[in-house]
Amino acid sequence: MFRFYFFTFLIILQVFLISCTHGGIAVSPGAIAVGLGGYLSFESRYHHNQVREAKIADELDKECVSYSVAFSPDGRYLASSGNMNVCLWEIGSGKLVRAYKVPLPKESQRMNAEMVAVAFSPDGGYIVGGRHDGTLHLWDVHTGVLRMTFGGYVGGIRTVAFSPDGRYIASGGHETTVRLWETESGNEVRAFEGHNGMVESIRFSPDGRMIVSGCTDGSVRLWEVKTGKQLGQYDLGQHDGLKLPASVRFAGFSPDGRKIHIVESDGSIGLWEIATDRRVRLSGERKNRYGFPADLSPDGKFIILGAGDDYGLVGLENAENGTEIKVFQKGEIYVRGLAFSPNGKDFASTGGDGKIWLWNIQESAPIKEFNATETLD
Repeated sequence: MFRFYFFTFLIILQVFLISCTHGGIAVSPGAIAVGLGGYLSFESRYHHNQVREAKIADELDKECVSYSVAFSPDGRYLASSGNMNVCLWEIGSGKLVRAYKVPLPKESQRMNAEMVAVAFSPDGGYIVGGRHDGTLHLWDVHTGVLRMTFGGYVGGIRTVAFSPDGRYIASGGHETTVRLWETESGNEVRAFEGHNGMVESIRFSPDGRMIVSGCTDGSVRLWEVKTGKQLGQYDLGQHDGLKLPASVRFAGFSPDGRKIHIVESDGSIGLWEIATDRRVRLSGERKNRYGFPADLSPDGKFIILGAGDDYGLVGLENAENGTEIKVFQKGEIYVRGLAFSPNGKDFASTGGDGKIWLWNIQESAPIKEFNATETLD
């Protein structure tokens, strides 16, 4: 009997290793991605329904399949990260202007080569991209030159952010540590340790003195940039209706730096007042309808939330009271990335259909489409 179970275990282990090598298995609080024979099958942990199959080999041949988006500080350009590239789009014309590339990895390493996070420097001169293999890449926006590659996370990057003065880059991901890097040299300045899960969100305070991080362990933590000291912690506990640990998808400062806006994976919105330590849940769980990507408008008035499953929905919420203002929908695809424009009136969304949509909060339909599978002439 022992030998039977032992050999059964060896067979299961072998299947697991083969799937990791040829397809891959990844787990997030909202979905499980299982790669078999070059396909990805996404299963919702909460609903146990198969959401999507995607042919990885096909996507790898496309130049700008998009996972996340970011606006340039002047609002003229939109950057999208996906596959192994970061792409730059001119918003006025809708044209693909440039593709920022890194050396092509070996075939066996391509599964970990997706560029899943992107951010502009405050002066608009640089773009940083975070890759699933744990590396960070810094490009000159105007020349397209790869200035440096740095990092070395154990696990992939999920989120990146520049400090307001552009001197530092903060990153987080599958590794539980938030790391601070010097933009000029790429050297690590310090590590912020304390989380017990994947870091999904990082933002600097407006004055650059603090960092807030949100994690799948259900905590939001406040850090002092200068010393690395943890200044505060907000543990969200369990989702109201799901009886599962809360998972933070977004945490960002209000424009005055006095409050932190929080979005959980079930779509709940919270508010944390730093000086008084007052903590309020503004809206309850939405049965997993929203809460995957999210962003806060520059004026702090609105929050946008994207559906993680095949709904194709983006919700516009009042950031101060959690009231739903409007729902946007384009197709029935899962929303991968969201970002507000600096004007606070437009936002971009990207999803599993390989397109980027530009929206105005006053309009019901997209005002522009960018084809993220486009290639440069």
